[in-house]
Amino acid sequence: MRVFFFKARAVTGFIRYIIIITLALMPAFSANAEDLLEVYHQALATNPAIARALALADSNRASHNIAKSALMPRINASASAALEYKHISGFGDDFKSITLPGGGFGDINDTYYGKRYSVTLTQPLLNGRAWSDLKAANARIRAAQAAVTTAEQGLAMGVINGYFKVLKAMAGERVARGRKKLFKEILDQAQARLKAGVGDRVAISEARAAYDASASTLINAENNVSIAMHGLCRLAHANLGKLKDVYNVKPLGPEPDEIGPWKNSALENQPLLIRAAQDLKTARYQVEAARRARWPYLGIDAGYAYDVGSFLPSTKTVGPHAGLVFSLPIYEGGGIGAGIEQARARENAEKYRVAELKDQVIVNVETAFLNLKTSAALLFAADQSLKSAKTALAATRKGYQVGSRSIIDLLSSAQDYETAEDDYSRTVYSHLTARAALKAAAGVISEADVKALNSEVSP
Repeated sequence: MRVFFFKARAVTGFIRYIIIITLALMPAFSANAEDLLEVYHQALATNPAIARALALADSNRASHNIAKSALMPRINASASAALEYKHISGFGDDFKSITLPGGGFGDINDTYYGKRYSVTLTQPLLNGRAWSDLKAANARIRAAQAAVTTAEQGLAMGVINGYFKVLKAMAGERVARGRKKLFKEILDQAQARLKAGVGDRVAISEARAAYDASASTLINAENNVSIAMHGLCRLAHANLGKLKDVYNVKPLGPEPDEIGPWKNSALENQPLLIRAAQDLKTARYQVEAARRARWPYLGIDAGYAYDVGSFLPSTKTVGPHAGLVFSLPIYEGGGIGAGIEQARARENAEKYRVAELKDQVIVNVETAFLNLKTSAALLFAADQSLKSAKTALAATRKGYQVGSRSIIDLLSSAQDYETAEDDYSRTVYSHLTARAALKAAAGVISEADVKALNSEVSP
C-alpha cells in the first residue's frame, strides 16, 4: 500500500534566493483577512532558519570545491630580484691540484643584483587522504540539503500550528462572548420574572454569578487571542490583520489507514534522519582519511626556472625540469594513530545518534498516527454533542418560560451548550493540525499540504 503525499523538493540555492527575494518585495499585507497560504509565504520570505540553512549549504558546496582542489593540478609562478652580497672562500683548498691559466682560485667578494623566476606545475597521482576528504565533503553537502528541508518543513508546521492556534483562541473568545451574552439574557429574564411576581431572588443570584464568571472567562479568552496572534506575527515577521477561518471541516483519518507505510515513509524521507545518516557517512570517510594519512604520496612536478646569481654572481641557470615526487610518512610523533582513534570515536557517536533518531522518528509517527485517528473520531463526536446540546438548550429555555424548568436547569443547559461549542471549535483546529503533524512526522510535509489545508479556509 502506498503513502499518498507530495515530496518536499530541494530547490537550488539560486532559485530559492530568487523566490525569497520576490516574496520579500511583495506588497505588505492589506487590511483584508489573510489566509493560511498568504501567512506561510510571508513567513517563508523572512524566515531566518531557512536563510541560515541555505548559507550553510553554500558553505558546504565551497568546502567540496576546496577538497576537490587537493586532487587537481596546481600551477605556481614566482619571481624575485634583490641586491645581494656574497663572500665565498675555500676554492683554493678544494682545487689545489688544478692550475688555471689565470692562476689559482681566490676568494669572491661581490655585490650584485640577483634575479630569478619560475613556473611550476604539480599534479597528485596518489593522494588517498584527499579522495576520502572529497567523499566526506559530498556527504556534508547532502547533510546540508537535508538541513534546508528540515528548516522548510519546520516552518510549514510552525505556520500551521500558529495559524490554527490563533483561530482556536479566537473561537474560544467567540464562545466566551456568546456565553456572556447568553447568561446576560438569562439574568435579564430572571429579573423580568421577579418583577412579574413569578420569580425569586435566588434565581437572580444564580444567574448573576454565572454572568460574572462568564465576564472573567471572556477577559482570559481575549488575552489568549493576543498572545497567539503575537506569536504568529513574530513567525511571519509582519503585523497580521484578521485571519480567515475554516468552514465545513470533515473528519479525515490517515490515508492509508495503516501505520506501516507511514513508518517506512519516515525512515526514507524524514530530513532529520537523512541528515544524521549523512553525518555518519562523513564520520566514516573521516576515519578512512585518518587511516590514509599513512599512505605514501606520489605526484608529478614540472616547471621552468630562470636563475642568475643564486650560487655564484656570474652563474646563470635556465631550463625546464620534470620528475616524480614521492613521500612516505614514517613517524609523526603518534599524531596519525591519535587522529584515527579520534575519528573512530566520532563515528561511533554519529552511529548512536542515528539509532536514537530512528527510535524517536518511529515514536513520533506512531503518536501522530494515533492522534489523527483520535482527532477524527473526536470531531465527529463533538459535532453530534453540539447538536444535542443546542436542542437541549432550546427545550430547557421553553420549559423555563412556562415554569416547568428552574433557573438552575437553564443555567446548566446553557453551560453545557457553551462547553460543547467550545469543545467543537477546539476539536476542529486540533484535527487540522493533526493532519499536518502526521505528514511532518513522516518527513513529507510541504507547501502542497499548506495549500490543501488552506482550501478549507473560508473564501
